[in-house]
Amino acid sequence: MYFPANPRSQWEQSTDDIWTACCQVTKEVIQKANIDPSSVKGIGFDATCSLAVLDEDEKPVSVSGPDFKDNQRNIILWCDVFHENYSN
Repeated sequence: MYFPANPRSQWEQSTDDIWTACCQVTKEVIQKANIDPSSVKGIGFDATCSLAVLDEDEKPVSVSGPDFKDNQRNIILWCDVFHENYSN
């Protein structure tokens, strides 16, 4: 199991980081599969057990207390550790 240096990173993440990773992996998959990008009609992404917090202008809002100043930490995840017992 991966544990980042900052334990809060396990449950507070960034929509910008996630979107950048989704774009990057999509481009890589299309390129490696040798698919014409114009033939792709749609792509779906799903995330369960998470809450992305945005303001009325759809800008990230911090969920990282106690000062709530890091607007790049705008996702709260539910971290199920049930599988830890089975992964060791």
